[in-house]
Amino acid sequence: MNLPLTDLAAERAVLAGIYKYGENAYADVSDIIQQTTVFSDEANQAIYKCFSHLIEKREMKSLDQSSVMAAANELGYSFLFDNADELSHVRSIFSTQVNLENVRYWAGQIRKLEIGRLLKNQLSSA
Repeated sequence: MNLPLTDLAAERAVLAGIYKYGENAYADVSDIIQQTTVFSDEANQAIYKCFSHLIEKREMKSLDQSSVMAAANELGYSFLFDNADELSHVRSIFSTQVNLENVRYWAGQIRKLEIGRLLKNQLSSA
């Protein structure tokens, strides 16, 4: 039986939580999300890197669309805003509602799925 090892809705919830609650949500999940490979989607990985850059390097307490766009350009992720599908995806993250207390739960869920993907890859290599 092949179970899906991705949960894009959970990934969106984590990113939406970080976008909405900024430094507070980021601090809640940064110990769980230590690498961007937790996110199965390449665009989600890039968005998380932008958020991380703004909060850690730029020391921003909260995030806004303009800052995220500037960070994406600075980090080489302008593809997030270049085509309609990616732009729609980013906008959906900006508008998704999630409670702060749920963000850590969803981060744990996508981390478990990442571990499953890693184990599956190790088994197929062996």
